[in-house]
Formats: sequence, structure tokens, C-alpha cells
Amino acid sequence: MESCLMCTVKHVYTARAKYNEIHHGYPERFFEALGELAEAANECQKDFPMVAATIRDQRLQWEQDCNIVPNWSLLANLIAFTMQKVGKLPRHFLEHVMGLRCGMTCDSCVAARRGRNDNDKEH
Repeated sequence: MESCLMCTVKHVYTARAKYNEIHHGYPERFFEALGELAEAANECQKDFPMVAATIRDQRLQWEQDCNIVPNWSLLANLIAFTMQKVGKLPRHFLEHVMGLRCGMTCDSCVAARRGRNDNDKEH
């Protein structure tokens, strides 16, 4: 199976969303989130074993102690660094895909901070 970093992102992001749901009254999402992290690691194992190992380590720590929060920023930054290294990093990846705070000044980001939804602007 060929590695797909965007698929890895999809699974990490889904795991993060399920993590948030756990804390909003859906404890059964814990196992679903673990499964998403396992899938994320599987998606990048062949070509990016360091990324896969890091995702796996985060999953195993969380699996052994559900009070340990996965380091979402570490995972996002590692995936972004890897995508950048292979030339596949979309602009504003960390901010828009992984939901981390955007410090950029593009029109869409400025509009979002002002409370407007300016989806017509392309990054």
C-alpha cells in the first residue's frame, strides 16, 4: 500500500474530533478515536515510518491511560513538516486542516477573525 499523507491527516483529524466528542458526553468515541489513530499510522507506514511510529506512540500512551491527551500539535506539526519536505503541504495546512490557531493575514483568515465568512477567496 502506498503511503498517503492526506489520508493520514484525515484520520488524525477524525481522531481529534472524536476526542472532542468524548468530552461532550460520548465516551464510546474513545475506541473509535483509537481506531482512527491506528488507521492514520497505517496510512503512512510504508514511506514515512517515523510519522507512523509517532502516531502509534501517541495512540498507545492514550490507550494505556485515557487521562493522557494525545499531543495533537506534535502530530500536526510532524505531518506538516513531512508534507513540506516532500512538497505536498497545502497553504495554511496547520491552521485550516488541523484547526490550530492561524496567525496569517490572508483575506480568508482576516475575515474569519472578524466573524465574516468569506469563502469566495482562494488561498
